[in-house]
Amino acid sequence: MRIATRIRWLVLGVVVVTATAIGVVLFWGYARIVERQQRDSIARRVHLESERIGAAFEEIRHDVTLLSNLSLATRLLVDRDDEAGRTRLGEFFVDMLEAKPNYAQVRLISGDDGREIVRADRDPTTGAVRIAPRDALQDKADEPYHRAAVARPPGTTFLAETTLNREHGTITMPLQPMMRATITIGDETGRSRGYVIINIDFRRFVAVLMPERKDDILLLANADGDYLVHPDETRTFGFDRGRRHRLTDDFAGVEALLGETPAKTSVRTRDAAGRFAHFQRIDGQVDVRDQTLIFGIVGSEAAVADRAAVVAWRALGITAILLLAALCVASWLAHRLVRPLHDLTSAADALVETPDAVALPALDRADEIGVLARAFRNMIDRLGERERRLRAAGARIDRANRDLDHFARIAAHDLREPARRIAGMVDAVAGRESGRLTPAGAA
Repeated sequence: MRIATRIRWLVLGVVVVTATAIGVVLFWGYARIVERQQRDSIARRVHLESERIGAAFEEIRHDVTLLSNLSLATRLLVDRDDEAGRTRLGEFFVDMLEAKPNYAQVRLISGDDGREIVRADRDPTTGAVRIAPRDALQDKADEPYHRAAVARPPGTTFLAETTLNREHGTITMPLQPMMRATITIGDETGRSRGYVIINIDFRRFVAVLMPERKDDILLLANADGDYLVHPDETRTFGFDRGRRHRLTDDFAGVEALLGETPAKTSVRTRDAAGRFAHFQRIDGQVDVRDQTLIFGIVGSEAAVADRAAVVAWRALGITAILLLAALCVASWLAHRLVRPLHDLTSAADALVETPDAVALPALDRADEIGVLARAFRNMIDRLGERERRLRAAGARIDRANRDLDHFARIAAHDLREPARRIAGMVDAVAGRESGRLTPAGAA
């Protein structure tokens, strides 16, 4: 294989390898950028959604405080038989429910025996709001939120743990997850007499504050890590259903959020996919925080795959463009590099036929090709000079040969003339003395 051909293939090979390497680096870099962007996007969204949930807690605290400041509530805790007062306070409760679609119940409960004094509730099926009649009022003395509320000083807001709603001690069907906010009401002596409690429909609360997105998975858990929101609803409220399902079952490293610090963390799922997830702890903006939520978003595999496919096609397209451009450049570069060598080779071949008429290329180049061309030029000059010298020496030899031939002819003539004379003299002597010679002497 000729050197020029080798150079062409070498240049093309280097360019193809370089373009391919650039494509691989681009794909790897874009993939890392996509992953980092997904992480940052999820972390920002978790932070924003957590801020919204925190603001919703503050709104709930404001509403329950507003209702507790009604003088009717304080009077009814002392005199439960005031029917007009009950009706009037019930109307306030109805107004609150109609203004806040997320609220399911508003109640005034006695701290002495746990009996409901006034209750307004929303029908879970029709959404109609009504004041519960006296005979429908229930005893809530055994509920955990009742014991927690009466143990607080007057004026203390309290956000109880979110649980499944119970009526008459039995979980209602269909399931109704409830979040409860209370505020303790005291008398003039500072003694706790009862409390106002708002039941928040947790599903409505979540639907408004945490709209679903197909790209990501939204999760919400309580302070113990039990799922309250999960794509598989059978895994929610496991502590009320008899079988717990917790964040720690699915995510490695999330245990730290169940303590006081840190307030947020990024982890991976325990499954083979190892999907990225970001969690943040949300403390209710109330005086006593028994309601701590852990909100998180898990990156969707489909979203990552879609973005990765976009990246792959983009990297492939860029690589193809780079490769095509590189091949054009390589072809031009190889031609530019090889052309002087080809011209120089052709000139060297022509030296055999017409050495004096050959014009060598690339004499003015400063690179190795120029050096080689100038070396050829010097060689041609030296060969020409040597040929001229040989021709001159040949001419001199021809002249010497001619002179020698002329000398030989002259010398031969000069040598033959004395011989003829001697022969003539011999013949003359032989004629005169022939009678005297014996036959042997004559011979």
